[in-house]
Amino acid sequence: MKKATLISHSGRLIGWFGFLVILATWIFTLLTAHENLRHELHRAEQETDTLAIILERHIHEAFSRVETSLVTLRILCESGGGRNEIHRHMNSIAGSSPGLFNLLSHIDDKGNVTVTDKPVFRQTFSGDRPFFIHHRDNTSSNLLIGNPILGRVTGKWYIPASLRLQNAEGRFAGVLLASLNPEYFSIIFEEVTLGKNSLACLADFDGIIYSGYSGMSNLGLDKRIPPDILADTMKRRHRTSFTATSFDGVKRIQTLAHIRNRPMFITVGVSHDEYLEPLYERYLHLTGILLLFSIILAIFVHQLRKATRIRDAVEQDLRASESRLRETGNNLPGGMIYQLILTKAGQRSFVYLSTGSQALHGHSPEEILSDASLVYRQIHPADSSRFAGEEGRCLERLSTFDIEVRIVTESG
Repeated sequence: MKKATLISHSGRLIGWFGFLVILATWIFTLLTAHENLRHELHRAEQETDTLAIILERHIHEAFSRVETSLVTLRILCESGGGRNEIHRHMNSIAGSSPGLFNLLSHIDDKGNVTVTDKPVFRQTFSGDRPFFIHHRDNTSSNLLIGNPILGRVTGKWYIPASLRLQNAEGRFAGVLLASLNPEYFSIIFEEVTLGKNSLACLADFDGIIYSGYSGMSNLGLDKRIPPDILADTMKRRHRTSFTATSFDGVKRIQTLAHIRNRPMFITVGVSHDEYLEPLYERYLHLTGILLLFSIILAIFVHQLRKATRIRDAVEQDLRASESRLRETGNNLPGGMIYQLILTKAGQRSFVYLSTGSQALHGHSPEEILSDASLVYRQIHPADSSRFAGEEGRCLERLSTFDIEVRIVTESG
């Protein structure tokens, strides 16, 4: 029972050691993978954050340029500038920002378009447009950026940016309108390389999209931002989130940044799965390597446990055999069992003696182990030469040493 317990205990120790090594390796790998994932997500946040800031500045500068141009035009109009002069100034403004303006136009207080930056244009009525009604009914002189609408002169979608005109008495005198090209902002967004499932769009706090793209295609101007995202956007100046976009259901790491001095924001997002795909591939390869390592280590531990069990069994059998031999030697009548070492120099030393040495030679095993000559001095002088010769031949041939000699103890 004791033998089995010792063998089992040794095997369990090796098994536990192997298990703990594999467990520690997996835990370390998982912790490292988690840290790498956190690092990659943080890097994605930084990239979308940086791009959102850059795009916000660009869009802010574009709207500021539009406002400055319209203010200059308003000064010219309200100071009595003629149609030709206004047309030339409009044409100069449109030429200074290629792609930004679909049309620049002057609308009188009746809602009729009277001057544009084009040399020839079709007379249209804009008195029913929301931006015209707003300026007619409100005395604010600030720039108004309205919802995207379809132009009656150009036949294209445009973002209306407008200013109120008034006469010397402060009465409403018409509207200056800059029809901004939504594709101008889309071109900027398309230059942002965040992958085929990335997102970039410009929208206002009512959820109306002014320009942008999702995936590899432009966003339609009929789409809106969900109210729950809008509510969170208006609470914060800036935020990064991990959400599934309502447009296409793609989970993205995206950043929202407000446009300065405008009730608008820019959102930039990168596909969560697409961005992390290289990391997931590395994880897959690492998992394969780790599984292979675990299998090899498990096989090694199994073989080691098997070898240890065999070794422990042999050691137990050897100890049992030695114990039986010792018991036999200690109870051998008129004799003793011994083990002797003979060096090349001819020096002898006992490494084991049974207790029969006391009865046979008159010395305890401990005494003889300390001094082998206590035994050899007792060999009868007449037998000494024969004993030495036979001992030498046996050592040389590694044969059984079997001889009878007479001994003379100290007691005679």
